[in-house]
Amino acid sequence: MGSPVADTTHPILFADASDAVATARILSCQRLMLLTNALNLEPLNTLVDHPGYYLNDIDTASAIVRAVGSPRLKILCDLYHFSVTGADLKKIVTNHLPEIGHFHIADAPGRHEPGTGSVDWMAMLRLIQDRGYTGCVGFEYFPESDSDASLAAIHKLWEANIAVRC
Repeated sequence: MGSPVADTTHPILFADASDAVATARILSCQRLMLLTNALNLEPLNTLVDHPGYYLNDIDTASAIVRAVGSPRLKILCDLYHFSVTGADLKKIVTNHLPEIGHFHIADAPGRHEPGTGSVDWMAMLRLIQDRGYTGCVGFEYFPESDSDASLAAIHKLWEANIAVRC
């Protein structure tokens, strides 16, 4: 197996990345999200939401980030995607935090707001904070029912973990 960075079987990825970087320079943009089927590199789950997606695991994403070796390339770590695959979220945070530049949070199953599924988000946010993460955390989910109630629950969780801020 060749280097993930030099993988020529995915020319769309590299063309899109080149276009995105050129545009970011023009706009003085500091961050990009890089979806590998089409800079934060985002692995997605292939079990539920994105069958056939190229990048579906944190180890490969981390290898790419380390191989590129630029402090400007990081992982967008969407913990929902890893949760639905049964990955150990604590292990991901513990082992890959240096390569992570942004977190997305949604509960699993269902990709609803934290507190509706199986993940202990209070513990996860505390772990992220305790490990020294100072980047951004975003909530990317579909409200299970009422949007106002959903946002109130997010606010409560966020305030309990006030040091983890963007």
